[in-house]
Amino acid sequence: MRDAWRILVLPAIAIAAGCGTPIAVTPVAGPAPTQATEAAIVDTNGISALVRDLGHKDFKVREAADRQLRLLPESADAALRMHFDDPDPEIAERVRKIVSERGKPVILTREMLEQILIPEISFTKARLVDVVGFFNDILSHALNPEPRGAQTTKKRAEIVLDLQRMEPRVITWSAKYISLMEALKITAEVSGMRLRIEGNKVILTPPVECD
Repeated sequence: MRDAWRILVLPAIAIAAGCGTPIAVTPVAGPAPTQATEAAIVDTNGISALVRDLGHKDFKVREAADRQLRLLPESADAALRMHFDDPDPEIAERVRKIVSERGKPVILTREMLEQILIPEISFTKARLVDVVGFFNDILSHALNPEPRGAQTTKKRAEIVLDLQRMEPRVITWSAKYISLMEALKITAEVSGMRLRIEGNKVILTPPVECD
C-alpha cells in the first residue's frame, strides 16, 4: 500500500490523501514553505500514485484520485504537466482538465469536505456568523494552500449563512479530530439550521416551517 501524502494548510488543519483517509498533521516550527518546497512535498509523496489512479479500472478510485489532485496547490502543476502526454489517454485527458480548470468554482462534495480535518474545535457561546467565518477560513486554506503572497489563481468555494429573519444565534460545542463535513453537520444540528451543498457552496438555512 502506498504512503499517504499530506499538505499543511493551517497550524491545526490538514488534508490527507493517498490512502484516502484523513490524518492529523502536527505543525513544526520554522518559516512558511516556499512554492518550491511545497511542490517538492506533493511530488515526492504521492502525486504520481494519484495520477496513476486516474486510469484505475475502478470508477470510484478514478474519481477519488481526481478529487485529491484538484486539492493540490497550484505549485504542483509543473509535476502534473509531466503527465500531459501519458500513454493512457484517460490519464492524459484528466490531468489536462485538472490543470486547465484552475480558478473555476470548485464543485464541493461531502467526500471532499470529509477529507479536511480539524484537530480541535471549541466554541463557547460563539456567534453563528463567526463560526461560519471560521469554517470559511478553513475551507479557503484547504483549497488554496499556497504561501502568502504567491501569485496563484484561487479556487472558489464558500460556506453561506442564510439567517433570513431569524434572530442571531450563539452555539457551544467542542470536538477533536473532526472533519469539516462533520463539524458543519454538528453546527447545523445545535443551531437548528438545515445544511445543503449546492455547487461551490455549503448553505446553512433555517428549517422549513409547516403551516
